[in-house]
Order: sequence, then structure tokens, then C-alpha cells
Amino acid sequence: MTISYKINGKKNVEPYTEESLQKVLRKNGIKTVKLGCSNGFCGNCMVLLNDNPVPSCKISVASIQGDDEIITLSHFQKTFPEAKDIAKGFEKAGINLCGYCDAGKFFTAYDLLKNGKPSKERVLNAVKGLNTCCTDDETLCEGILYAYDFKVARKTRESNSTTTKKNQAAVPENENPAEQDEIENTDANGKMFFPTSIQEAFQVMDKNPDFYISAGGTYEELESAVDIQNIEAKPAPRNTIISLKKISELQSIERHERYIEIGAAVTLNALLNHQRIPQVLRDSVSQIGSHSMRNLSTIGGNICIPDHKGSTWSALLALDAKFEIASANEHKEIKKVVMAYEFKNPGPKEILTKIRIPINNWSTSIYRRLGSTNFLYGGTAGFSFLVETERDHIYNIKIAFSGKGELTHHDEIFKHKKKALHKRVKYGFSSDLIGQKIPLPEKMINTCIANAEKIFTEKCGNSSDPMIEQQFKSLLRSALEQLM
Repeated sequence: MTISYKINGKKNVEPYTEESLQKVLRKNGIKTVKLGCSNGFCGNCMVLLNDNPVPSCKISVASIQGDDEIITLSHFQKTFPEAKDIAKGFEKAGINLCGYCDAGKFFTAYDLLKNGKPSKERVLNAVKGLNTCCTDDETLCEGILYAYDFKVARKTRESNSTTTKKNQAAVPENENPAEQDEIENTDANGKMFFPTSIQEAFQVMDKNPDFYISAGGTYEELESAVDIQNIEAKPAPRNTIISLKKISELQSIERHERYIEIGAAVTLNALLNHQRIPQVLRDSVSQIGSHSMRNLSTIGGNICIPDHKGSTWSALLALDAKFEIASANEHKEIKKVVMAYEFKNPGPKEILTKIRIPINNWSTSIYRRLGSTNFLYGGTAGFSFLVETERDHIYNIKIAFSGKGELTHHDEIFKHKKKALHKRVKYGFSSDLIGQKIPLPEKMINTCIANAEKIFTEKCGNSSDPMIEQQFKSLLRSALEQLM
């Protein structure tokens, strides 16, 4: 069997393979796709996938379907008017492009300039981790902001024109309507399915019992690349993969009266770009991987990382998030909703579908990550701290700490996952703070820290790393001191 997709405006057909897109493109003679870190961070191999910059080294060609389109740097520079805006911006900033790291710079700039002028902070966060061998982050940031000015000037000149070349960036309609209904790329060695509804996904499961579910399709040890829901370890071999990326209901963000509902297949960058997302969750997402990896990685994949909780987990716990899980019973779809602290990774024939976050007016929102933004290891953990006040008094306080083993405190809810404790305790280490007036006295903060240390030791016992425990206490103290 074969895999078909569009590259630089032309239909391309490849023999079925699970090799990375980077390798396949280079075999086909496209040398602007450079070799680099092979971990999705440097940007050397970056391409546009459906108008979003992604690291081609982290995408399996098997995960690309007929209506997907790839744009490489050479085609982008020849046909997209934005490429000239960016080149002029770089030139004004004094950036002399070396030719090796151009893809990461051009495509990241293109993505940042899509929706108005980005802030300097946002640009610096996006270019962090790129291989900027011919410049530095500050100068690159300056060049991107200059490019915005050139783009505005060009748009002004074209304002009387009814059409512009920007339409070239849109994903063209499929030339063969029959291919719109195709949901499978397969050969004797494996299968890749692209259902368009949850019900259809369950039908594929029934026919292919040896499967796993993929969202971003970039599963690796890297936290930012994990997008597999229903596994406990890295799968081998990959016999049947069910991709969720064509299920539109899993890719929406909707605001309701009392909560925000996020589809499990919403990408991390989509969360960052949505103004209604709580700041603590946005902060946790911003510290995951590279800008291009966040165009692939999904919130559901981050939640379902096997054996470790990702960056978003402590934020979701602190926010009292609820998770909707769909399952199939005799072809009937059943949905259940569980609290974050009760959540376990989806089992066989289950799909994480929605994340619901209550709407609150948090006056203090703090997120801190321990460890590298690129990799998960035993020392990686997330700390979230939320406070809601009313007339200068603490009305609500949420503290969550998660990683290899979790410690979670929600007012009077304390849990340590490894020991499967789901207890309500009459007095938690922050319960005495409820009703207290801000600023808090130092004596009260010291008492809270002492209580936290006691509870941490009681619940975690010997399972916790002493260094992690010390870091938790330091983060807690730093957060509480914001209320002094």
C-alpha cells in the first residue's frame, strides 16, 4: 500500500513507511530539510504541515494523510510573500543567515506573525531552543518584530487588491474527492487509521484489537512529544495506530457559563493562543518543548504520559479539572466524567475526549517547573499555586505538586498517587490560611511550611526523593511569601 499527501502544491505518493518525514524528504532530494538534534527542538528540519511549523524529524510519514500538505523552506521562500517580509526584517536586524538554520527561523517567524504583532516575551519563548548558530535570541526576536512592520506595510500597499498571495498558504482542497473518505494507510507491516468521529474510532478498535491511540503522532521519551493515550509503556511493535487528529470535536475550545471545555486533541500552541485559558495552565504549557513541537503535541497526550505526569498535570489538579472519558459497549458510546485527582490513563477501548476547567477569578497564579523543558526524568516535577481573595481575605487556595510520584493538596484534599490515597483530612497544611487577611504574617507561613513537611513525609514516606521534597518546600515558601 501507499501513502499520499501534497508537498509544495503537488501530489506525492510514497510506499508505506514509518520512517520520519525528515528522512523521506531528504531521500527525495529536498536538502533544505537539514539534519540536527533529531529531538524536535533545533528547528533545522522544520517544515510547514497544513500551514503550521513542525519538526519533520518527529513525524512519521505514516501519520500523514491524503489531504495533508507539506511546504518546505525553498518553496516557502519562492512563493509566500511573508518570506520576503521576514527576510527584510532579518536584514534590518543585522542577521546574516548561514543557510543551515534558516528553516527554524523563517517558519517560527511566519507562525508568530499570523495573528497580529506578537509580544517580545512570546517571541523569545518561541525561539528558545532553536539552533541560532548565526545570531542570538535577542537579535532574532528583533528581526521578527521588524518583519511584522514590513508585513503591515506590504498589506497596506495591497489593501486595494481583492486577492493576495497569502491564499497560497491555505491547504488546497483535495483533487480527488474520493480520497476525502479514506481513513486508512496500511500495508502488511502495520496500519494507520484516521477516523473522523469517536464512534468511528470505536468501530476501528473492534476490528483491530491490537491498537494504540495517537493524537499528535510523535511519541517519544520527550514529554512534549508524547501523544499516546491508552498504553503503560512505549508500544512495540506498532501494529495498529488510531489517529485522533481528524476528529473535529476533540479539537475545540469552548467557554460555557461555569467552565471551559478543551478537546483532548487540542494542540499545546492552540492553548497558548487562546485568551480564555487560565494563566497557570498557559504557564505550564509554555515550558513544554519547542514552539514547533507544541504545534504537534496535544493536551490529551501530555495528560496521558505513561509512568510520569507531564507539565500540565499539577496545573490541572490545582484548577480542579474534570476529564471526560468515552468508551464503547456493544457499539453504544458511553461517557463518564472523573475529577483530575481520580484520573487514571484510559484503558482498553477508552478515549480521553474532553477536559473541563471551572472558571474562577484567581488573584494569584504561580507555576514552576523543576527539570529540563525538553525531557522527563525522575527529578521532573510541576508546582502550581492558586489563590482567590475576597476583600483582602483568602477565600480559596489550591496547591498542587506532581511528577514521578504525586503530592496534591486542594484545601482539605490530600493525595499521593503511589499509595492510592484519596482522603479528605480535616486540617491540611494550608487549611489554616482560609479566611486569613493578606498580607500574611511570617509566623503563619512558617507554620504552614512545617505542616507541609510533616504531611509530605507521612504520605510519601521513603518513596520521595529528598531533593524533590526540599524543592517542594522551597517553592511553597516562595509562593506563600507572595502573600506577605
